[in-house]
Amino acid sequence: MTPALGRWYHLVGVRDHTTNELRLYIDGERVAATTAGTDGVSTGPLSIGRAKFAGQEGDFWAGSVDEVSVVDKALTDEEVAPPQDEEGR
Repeated sequence: MTPALGRWYHLVGVRDHTTNELRLYIDGERVAATTAGTDGVSTGPLSIGRAKFAGQEGDFWAGSVDEVSVVDKALTDEEVAPPQDEEGR
């Protein structure tokens, strides 16, 4: 997929401990899946739009992020759906 400039995308990432799988969805469609690696225990807060390695922040997202949510379970294919708003994004 080649992203279009100026278009919003609904992205969902899922780590499923039951199937040991990582999944990526774009606009409600599963586009990638792979075997998950070992769990890392995070000691800091959740960060969106950047990475942190060896205490240093980096890899900053050079775009906009909007309407972030986090859930406490692994969503199924059926539960992943892009939200519909008045603009039909």
